[in-house]
Amino acid sequence: MENMGFGVKDVERITDQAVLQRIARTDRHSDVRVAAVWRINDQAVLERIATTHNDANVSVAAIMRITNKAVLRLRAFVDASYSVRLAAVLRITDQAVLGLIAEGDECECVQEAAVGRLTDQTVLELIAGRDDYGFVNAIAAGRLDRLRG
Repeated sequence: MENMGFGVKDVERITDQAVLQRIARTDRHSDVRVAAVWRINDQAVLERIATTHNDANVSVAAIMRITNKAVLRLRAFVDASYSVRLAAVLRITDQAVLGLIAEGDECECVQEAAVGRLTDQTVLELIAGRDDYGFVNAIAAGRLDRLRG
């Protein structure tokens, strides 16, 4: 990483996409890289950052800007960082995918977020009725109660 001499306020004024991309990839300071990601417009570049950057904060910022649902689903399942998986879950609406994540993610906060986004009562009933998900069952049951009013 290099110190490019930019601060967050400087990055907020930069419009040159190539410069923003370089900052996002190489600046020494995470907050500066994140600020650059928020200003990048190219979806392909954002997807590449989300899938290859070694700073989870930068990847999360890219996830929050991505519109490609396939990339969001993939990151929600396979990213090593729970914070990146969590950010992806918060952008997903596919009920089947959310159900799989609620049942299978290794991180309770990601599971809880997935259950919180579920609206399909059939999926929630399946999760709430299982004995092997511990706290996820209770969260799903509570979510069902709230949806049923």
